[in-house]
Amino acid sequence: MRNFLLGLFSGVTLLILLLLAGVIALGMKAISGARPETPNQMVLRLSWSDVLVGHQVSPLDAGLHGTLTLTSLIETLDRAAEDSRVQAVVIDGSAPMPREFLWELQPAMNRLREAGKPIEAYLEMADDPQLALAVMADKITMSPASSAGLVFQGLAAASYYMRPLLDRYGVKMHVLHQGEAKGFGEHYVRDTMSDAVRANLGLLVEDLWSLQLNWIADHREGVDVRALRSFVEDPAHVIMLPADAEQLHLVDELRSRADWQRSMERRFNDAEWVSVENYLAQQSRKSATVVGQHVAVLWAEGGIVGGESAANSVSISSRSLIEDLEDLRDDEEVRAIVLRVESPGGSALASEEIYCKLEEIRSEKPLLVSMGRVAASGGYYISAPGQQIWASPATITGSIGVVSVIPDFAKAADKLGVQPDGVYSTPLATMTRLGNPVPPELLASLDHYMAGTYVEFRDRVTRYRPLDDEQLLPIAGGRVWSGSRAQELGLVDSLGTLEDVIQRAAWQAELGDAQVVHYPKVESLMDLFLSGEIKPKDLLPHAQSGYMNALADPELEKLLADLQAGRTRRDPAEMVQTRCPWTVE
Repeated sequence: MRNFLLGLFSGVTLLILLLLAGVIALGMKAISGARPETPNQMVLRLSWSDVLVGHQVSPLDAGLHGTLTLTSLIETLDRAAEDSRVQAVVIDGSAPMPREFLWELQPAMNRLREAGKPIEAYLEMADDPQLALAVMADKITMSPASSAGLVFQGLAAASYYMRPLLDRYGVKMHVLHQGEAKGFGEHYVRDTMSDAVRANLGLLVEDLWSLQLNWIADHREGVDVRALRSFVEDPAHVIMLPADAEQLHLVDELRSRADWQRSMERRFNDAEWVSVENYLAQQSRKSATVVGQHVAVLWAEGGIVGGESAANSVSISSRSLIEDLEDLRDDEEVRAIVLRVESPGGSALASEEIYCKLEEIRSEKPLLVSMGRVAASGGYYISAPGQQIWASPATITGSIGVVSVIPDFAKAADKLGVQPDGVYSTPLATMTRLGNPVPPELLASLDHYMAGTYVEFRDRVTRYRPLDDEQLLPIAGGRVWSGSRAQELGLVDSLGTLEDVIQRAAWQAELGDAQVVHYPKVESLMDLFLSGEIKPKDLLPHAQSGYMNALADPELEKLLADLQAGRTRRDPAEMVQTRCPWTVE
């Protein structure tokens, strides 16, 4: 009761604060007008603090004037290219973004350059992701200070292996894999990385590291990628000094910030410097209503879960995404659909439900897939029905496999002198009490059940990829690949940006220069309140047990139902429903 009252109080307090914030924000908007004043001449400054996301932000994070995302950033840069007030663009300071987004951003940067807008960059103490963004500038200036320089962090795929620690406290983790290189959870049951996971991740890290170094070399005249790699991988060069960066042609000149700033002011007639976020807020947003036929880009971002989307997070919920897909299918103005996938995976059952809906829609409208930073496991599962699958060279994809992790605290409870006891009706009921051992029969049955899920996953892939199961097995098994290698292996059709995929979809739909609309619409919590899409009760916490939630997975519930009904064990291949109910042959 105490926890319930505390939860109720916190929920009501949150609601009151949100309503007050909304009233204040609306009042400020009414006082200040639709948007702030804009200067007559501007230098647009690219800098932000939070890591750039693709398109979706949670309603709690959505701002009154829009939130900076990859889609809004590209739209803003395109407006700047056409805005006569914008004299130049400056990359100055931190602007964190996923590696893959560089490929997406480059066409917009090129359009700025073609519009006659110079692009300058200034670096002080920068890391390799900052440099990777800066190399898209026409000129890079660096501080000559001895405390400035470049730090090449490089890439890593590593984890802390905890088996000795868990053994010490009597905690046992049951990690069941279908796929020898499906490494999730192995750090609970091993004290070192397995050979299969090490070999696969070693290849992935090498691919991505080579891509990053080649990206820098390709954008900087005079940079020799072998010399660069030799330098930054030498332990003696933890920090590259400004003089070294200039000698390796990574920067064009060394100049103090004050001197550089004065030269920029003289060059651009004392134009006011405006951050890209403020510039975004100053622009009148494009109307959400689209007149005419268009290509719909549907963003699928986050972990894959069943049910509907939550108001406080970004995830791929099967029910919400399926409703969005049905709306786009039924909209006569939508001539083609591009599914943009940014997901490491999640629920196999939710992935299957989404897969079946996509299989239905691909028979009615052009359906292309654009993979972003990561489209792995369930993220690849829902990509498989695409008539074409595109990725960037740096997309992390694959991970065709299945894994389950179940904790066992029986020995830990014994060490603490705690002994659960009671009367239980099912194997699952015993597991709801921490301290009871996990029945070995349940583990064996779950492993068998997962084998059927793994066979079904491979079936879904081979149905639309130019691979049979014999060809797929060596590249499945939970292995992850860079987009470049995935194309070589047949998991991906083409390499390109989201813009490339949109153009291809428009061509397939015979649209020519089609309009593009991104879905779902990004709305703030206040927008959702006013529209009635969410109610105050939706923000109240629910009485949930994290341990029970982990056990109440739909796949596990189905397995236990089979056990309780005394159903006999079947061959995994016989467990696969080879066609979705509505598949058109």
